[in-house]
Amino acid sequence: MKNRAYIINPAPARRWYPAAIDSCPEWRLAAALAAAALAIRLYLNLTNFCIAADGVKYLRMARDFAAGRLLSGLHSRLSPLYPWLISLASPLTGNLELAAGLISAAFGTAAVVLLYYLMREVFGRRDIAAGAAAIAAIHPGLSAYSASVRTEAGYICLMTGALWLFASGLNRQSVARFALAGVFGGAAYLYRDEGIGLLIAGCAFLILGAAAWRQWNFAQAALWTACFAVPFILVASPFLIYLHLATGRWIVSRQLKDLMELGVNQEPWTKLARSRDTSIFAPLRADPRAYLSKIGFDLWMTPYYFVQAIEPAVAVLVAIGLWVRGRAMIRNWRECWLGAVVLFYGLGFVFLNTGPRFMIHLVPYTFGWAAIGFESLSLGLARVRIWSRAVPAAAPAVLLAVLLLARTLWPIGYDTRAFPYAAADIRHRGGPPRAVAAGDCRLAYYAAAECVSIPAEPKPDTCGWLATVPQVGYLMLASREEPRWGDVRGARCLKLVKRYPRTGSSYFDLFEVKSD
Repeated sequence: MKNRAYIINPAPARRWYPAAIDSCPEWRLAAALAAAALAIRLYLNLTNFCIAADGVKYLRMARDFAAGRLLSGLHSRLSPLYPWLISLASPLTGNLELAAGLISAAFGTAAVVLLYYLMREVFGRRDIAAGAAAIAAIHPGLSAYSASVRTEAGYICLMTGALWLFASGLNRQSVARFALAGVFGGAAYLYRDEGIGLLIAGCAFLILGAAAWRQWNFAQAALWTACFAVPFILVASPFLIYLHLATGRWIVSRQLKDLMELGVNQEPWTKLARSRDTSIFAPLRADPRAYLSKIGFDLWMTPYYFVQAIEPAVAVLVAIGLWVRGRAMIRNWRECWLGAVVLFYGLGFVFLNTGPRFMIHLVPYTFGWAAIGFESLSLGLARVRIWSRAVPAAAPAVLLAVLLLARTLWPIGYDTRAFPYAAADIRHRGGPPRAVAAGDCRLAYYAAAECVSIPAEPKPDTCGWLATVPQVGYLMLASREEPRWGDVRGARCLKLVKRYPRTGSSYFDLFEVKSD
């Protein structure tokens, strides 16, 4: 197996990229990409209007971990590594939310660097690797998740590291690199449950690849599989053992059944997903026709979700890159490794739940083909003459940067700014209440109050229900929630405090609950 061989054609004579890429030391190039990515992610952290909905849950877990309530924190259905890191970092910042955002920014920046080395390993060209990493640095979705209290940034970083170590382990036939890939993969599972899929995909690729490409034999595949799988399982085992002790079954996640319920979202799946039955097959046994219908619909919609996640302009570049590579990809196990991971997860999500948020985990691994597509487009445009002048080589890069950065630099959480604003108004009206009622617990988080979820049934008896929760001082309803509540403005127990805009014509209304 040749080491560091060019996998695709060498760079063309006419540069489509800055000349400094060739002369700059590789570490300095990676550092420049990291600096650009970090600047964007710190800016988005500083301009973030509102925490993500999941972020409140992660911070609640982090508080439990910081207070030594380990079992209470683990009782959540979410993966434990991210909130545990938040609990460790919070003493340095004095603020859980700030610590969580900075952790995401650090992981999001590291992911750009690791993506550079992954693409360098796969495609064998520095310019392709730099192009892929540059797209990742300014990508709207990746940047936003790297400035949010969410797990995407850390998960993508750990997965990218695992994929790079796996590919370089095969390139160099290095047992140590396979072991490190297993460590990264196990940590990715502790960050998000779907990381467990990398164990299946990696082991299957080694065994099947021995027959497909014949560049390694089955004995080597068996050794490398063990070197990858054992560290993976060892890192993941504490949480797997806890889940077994807590549920009485060997499971990899307590969220999978919830994801199936969200994917189908119809009776009797909803009731089963909220039951104590931890089996992922419980909803499937209840209504197999609904499950098959869901799979068919999600399979049909997956390309659309992927384009949403990757951004249409980048999707066009990926399509061009795949067309340029053509059948040559099949002969290159390195490209097939990335393609296998994308297909494995993309198809796997249709059995649980899918959408742009799940597809965002996969888009970085297609940026190498986006860079190839960008190269082809740039060289093609170089032959076009406008008013007897050639199109500048930098024009496509400037256009792509403008298209992406216009979305990337838009502040996060602007459409949900009502939550911190309403919480500030509540404090100005006499201090935080004991509890607030809303369909979203972010208001309670910012108001430092207990969160009471509003009932789901249509047109509930507003005042009758509020009488059963006397600790509630304020009620917030979104514009889409108010129609099923009837005439809330005319309710004797409510007084409108303020209306907060959302996006378009939608809004949030904050009501004070009047005491009798």
